[in-house]
Amino acid sequence: STEADKERDSLLLDRVEYKRVEASMEESIRALEVKLLDLVPSFPEPLSDKLDPYIVQIPKDAAKSRVSLSDRLVTILGILGQAERFNRDVHLFSSTEKIAGEGDEARQVWRLYWGLGAAYWVDDSGKHAGVGSLGDEGWTFASDDKLAAGLDKLRYIKEGTEDEISFIQLPAQLQ
Repeated sequence: STEADKERDSLLLDRVEYKRVEASMEESIRALEVKLLDLVPSFPEPLSDKLDPYIVQIPKDAAKSRVSLSDRLVTILGILGQAERFNRDVHLFSSTEKIAGEGDEARQVWRLYWGLGAAYWVDDSGKHAGVGSLGDEGWTFASDDKLAAGLDKLRYIKEGTEDEISFIQLPAQLQ
């Protein structure tokens, strides 16, 4: 039964190769998961909120995970796809918050994200505004009321309620 022995040996070699490739894929996928988890704090809050259902699917302990490698890869690709879509557009989000120096009254604030690279804010009165920057603790926003008129106009343009589209100069910082 030499033919059967050869077939069995070939199948054993194939299995060893399969296990080697699987271990390599596991290592690569885990490295991607760790990098993504490190990036999450740098995502703007609206993007993080949208990605939360995907992020919780990343296993804390990959060795004990019962999630298949293909499902883990799909999760990674889903997160990267959403981040890429966010990065290629301007997004406008509103929230109610207190503005420094304006007392205890909460106001409607509009945050404008220019992809993943820049952020601005303006309040509903169009008198208070500022710039967002990414730091070690995520996004922080500072006041710069000189930007208020331009950012208020940009908000209306983005909402589609401003008929006259024009260039608006805004500060940008490259890192």
